Amino acid sequence: MRVQVASGDDFASLVRPAYDRLRGTVPPEPASLEVVVAPGDYRGVHLGLGLLAEPGHVAVTIRAADPTRPPGFRNSSLRLHGRSVRLEHLVLHECYNSTPSVAIAVTETAAIEGCAIIGCGLADRRGGSLIELAAAGGARAVNVSFADCWLIGNRARGDDRGELLRFDTAPPHAFGQVRFDNVAWLDNLAQVAIVPGATSALRLTDCVVVEPVAGSTTLPIFVAINSIDTALAVERTLIVANRLDRLVTTWSPQHQSPDDFQPVVIRDSELYLRALPEPHLRPGGFRLDRSPLKPAPPRLDQPPSRTAVIAACQARAERGLAPDRARLGRLLTDQP
Repeated sequence: MRVQVASGDDFASLVRPAYDRLRGTVPPEPASLEVVVAPGDYRGVHLGLGLLAEPGHVAVTIRAADPTRPPGFRNSSLRLHGRSVRLEHLVLHECYNSTPSVAIAVTETAAIEGCAIIGCGLADRRGGSLIELAAAGGARAVNVSFADCWLIGNRARGDDRGELLRFDTAPPHAFGQVRFDNVAWLDNLAQVAIVPGATSALRLTDCVVVEPVAGSTTLPIFVAINSIDTALAVERTLIVANRLDRLVTTWSPQHQSPDDFQPVVIRDSELYLRALPEPHLRPGGFRLDRSPLKPAPPRLDQPPSRTAVIAACQARAERGLAPDRARLGRLLTDQP
């Protein structure tokens, strides 16, 4: 079933009833709902489809009618549950909610492609997660993919916890492979950027990661691995981080030694650090293949240059353009 959306009111008057009709079929049969969103500015859209406890049998797709003019959602949230969920060419701006601005629960797959999340944050001072994906496949692992996406200037920091992206895996559910392909993470402030939970394989390929300049607060963590079964591999990715030991951490109440976890493999990547470790103090648990450690470019941390780079990236994201790792690399490292 396809639903055309041209105003914020259409989500309540057209999309939710269509989903409920598909979900209420007896006996339940696999069904698909495609929501096609016209270009425009959508404010105060809080779309909830289905229940976390019963994601149901509907495959949900929400996509831009014109990928070159992606619709912008402000002060909005999406809570989507189904057999699968797919988001294409959507932009979320300045969404501040006490619950995740994007929450997805699926039994099979989730895919986010060509989307941008810009300047969003947590409304609850205690913290929480800005984006949350929940596996609900039981014995069947759920696969997730992010491709050609931007995450720029988001703020997910609280008194208790603050996570940019959390993968929720209450037993017996689990994630199989989680992939990030050509995703740009720029200047996002969170206690932890990615919490993979019970994920078998986490892959970052052709990505750009630029952590914010460390202030007086605790240094952020980019990936916090808490399962000894999680394998993290990073390939052809440009990273600007504060310290290597905060780029990826490995710890759980049952396994407190890094030796219990699988090594973090970083291959064919550019690693720029604001604080280079002494050779004899380099943290264990990393396998760096053709990925030497370099000092971070001074230009990047100068406010005028940093602001200009972030603004240029945000403009590209709002026009529906995918990240260009080579171009970003030249901007960030001041290379011709």
